[in-house]
Amino acid sequence: MPVLQRGDHGGTFTLDVSVDLGSQAPATSTENTVTVPGVLAGDDIIGVIPPSGLNAGLAVSHARVTAADTVSLRLVNATAGAIDPASLTYRFVVGRH
Repeated sequence: MPVLQRGDHGGTFTLDVSVDLGSQAPATSTENTVTVPGVLAGDDIIGVIPPSGLNAGLAVSHARVTAADTVSLRLVNATAGAIDPASLTYRFVVGRH
């Protein structure tokens, strides 16, 4: 559920979304499509707060809105082995104009 700071027509807010990403190949960065209900085309992802349970060696590189309710989330696997992260809740910080 979004937590709005200045209302639906502008400002920043957060969205907590359960995300189940597929296996991340070793020593790569991977673009992952994530459903984030509430984001609109034109919104900006100001930041992503990864869950505390995210596997060691995985890091969020960046995220961007690609369509309504859709975010592209780039993850980096800095290890020498594949990692299949568990389904976890990510917090997306969204800016709306």
